[in-house]
Amino acid sequence: MRMGLLKGLWKMKTLILCIIVGLPALAQSNLQGQGKLTVIIENLRSNKGSVGVSLHNLPEAFPGDASKSVKSAFAPIREGVARVVFDGIPVGNYAVAVFHDENEDRKLNSNMFGIPREGYGTSRNAKGFMGPPKFENAAFEIRQSPVSIQIKMVY
Repeated sequence: MRMGLLKGLWKMKTLILCIIVGLPALAQSNLQGQGKLTVIIENLRSNKGSVGVSLHNLPEAFPGDASKSVKSAFAPIREGVARVVFDGIPVGNYAVAVFHDENEDRKLNSNMFGIPREGYGTSRNAKGFMGPPKFENAAFEIRQSPVSIQIKMVY
């Protein structure tokens, strides 16, 4: 009887030790695997329309192909500022593209030369030369949560 009690206590101690050691590791892996990103878009010339925001991790899809983005959303504008929060973002390198959809047609309107008629911007306020900015110039890392970035709209 005493031997059975000792084995039971030993199993209980082992289980408690596994829980104590394992829980912080599990919590840490969840923190490292998923992040939260807040995108704040400033310098909007009016409160008209909304702001399209797309989060990219593929250089070939940045900035124009929102269908291949990790996440995308449209945000309302309040007092010249729009804000979007993306949850559950895996750790990695990303770039954000935004545009002021003033006419609410859900696309960035441009002239016949491809120059945008509506406001636009990218993370790190990256600028392109004779075209849109490169992913590498707009990229940032999500390693720890939360991450917040600010983008100034260009018209």
